[in-house]
Amino acid sequence: QQRQYQLHGAQPDAHARAHRGHLAGYRHHLAAIRHGEQFPADAAQYAIDHVKADWNANALEKAKTYQSDMNMSKKAIYDQLVSAYGEQFEPAEAQYAVDHLSE
Repeated sequence: QQRQYQLHGAQPDAHARAHRGHLAGYRHHLAAIRHGEQFPADAAQYAIDHVKADWNANALEKAKTYQSDMNMSKKAIYDQLVSAYGEQFEPAEAQYAVDHLSE
């Protein structure tokens, strides 16, 4: 089944690395790709189920960007990372990120 989905382009790890975001955003990304490239729904679900991404590391990278480019406080960064209108990371991922930012 994995080989079939790779032929469709739903390669979980490659898409996760390219997206470098959070699971909610990854799902949205795959849905958009599926509609644009005619991916079957089961291929997108396969990708979601089999992705090997480090969501904590992705959250930390986003947090570092907010800290360096926008000079945001850790509280503001956390809020942006978990916001439904922002990055949509899980609270634990956002907390990991702010805990590992430099001062």
